[in-house]
Amino acid sequence: MTPRETRALVMTGDLSWLEAHRLRRVKQGDSIMPRGHRGAPFYMIIIDKDNGTFSVEGPMIDDKHWNHAVVVAQKAGRQVRCFTASGFSAQDAARNWLQRYSGKQVLPGEIVHL
Repeated sequence: MTPRETRALVMTGDLSWLEAHRLRRVKQGDSIMPRGHRGAPFYMIIIDKDNGTFSVEGPMIDDKHWNHAVVVAQKAGRQVRCFTASGFSAQDAARNWLQRYSGKQVLPGEIVHL
């Protein structure tokens, strides 16, 4: 389902915002997979813009707990964001992140906690 189709269903009342959120798409590596159909483990990059740091979390097959932890930190006023990482290992994910962005890598779980 395309984002345009999803918006149309929400606007007509045929799909709730919660259901639309569950259908959101997440970029994993070079392919885009529906959130509920991920089978392969992946890594997540969590950044803290206040400190200029990032951590690589994972591998995981479900990111909802990490997303929740990031939202809690944001509501507390922190400038924290999360992104699905590309790479087959934590080292690959960190290397790929640093090729495009800057920051100091910290240990997993140091920016947000589950």
